[in-house]
Amino acid sequence: MPTTRDDEIRTLLLRNQFTDAFELAMSLYGDRMLRLAVSILGDRPAAEDAVQDVMIRIWRALPQFRGDAAIATWIYAVTRNRCLTILKQRHGEVPLSLDDPASREAAQNVSARARHTSDVWALLETLPLPYRQVLTLFYAEEKSYEEIARALDMPMGTVKTHIHRGRKMLANIYAPERAK
Repeated sequence: MPTTRDDEIRTLLLRNQFTDAFELAMSLYGDRMLRLAVSILGDRPAAEDAVQDVMIRIWRALPQFRGDAAIATWIYAVTRNRCLTILKQRHGEVPLSLDDPASREAAQNVSARARHTSDVWALLETLPLPYRQVLTLFYAEEKSYEEIARALDMPMGTVKTHIHRGRKMLANIYAPERAK
């Protein structure tokens, strides 16, 4: 008897019940995929299109899923990679590095609307992409450091640093006079 929903999906895959496995996976992770895509792309319609594309990719890849990673990790990785590809196509370049001064400056020069709102999502969208990704996975998806590191293919120390810096940036944006 399966003990988790991921185990149920794996069991369905082993039985070649791909439609059932896909439907269960999408019911479990569809909303989370959309939140991750919105956090990366910063545009809900584009995120919805990306998630539809990811769903097709997942449907096609399910029969070859080897189970090397957790199903959620695999789904998040496919979603993340597709969104990053869209960003590259949109801008014709790789997203800015966190070490790039322009990236830091962009995060500090947020709109007045985001500065004066308690809407966490609006504030989160003002952060550079790497911070948005880890904070979305950590808080909205309640992923552990290890799960985030696997999903985003980055070292655990980098995940911890991004979470710390992202929190600090949010604090500066929300209440700049108290964060100093």
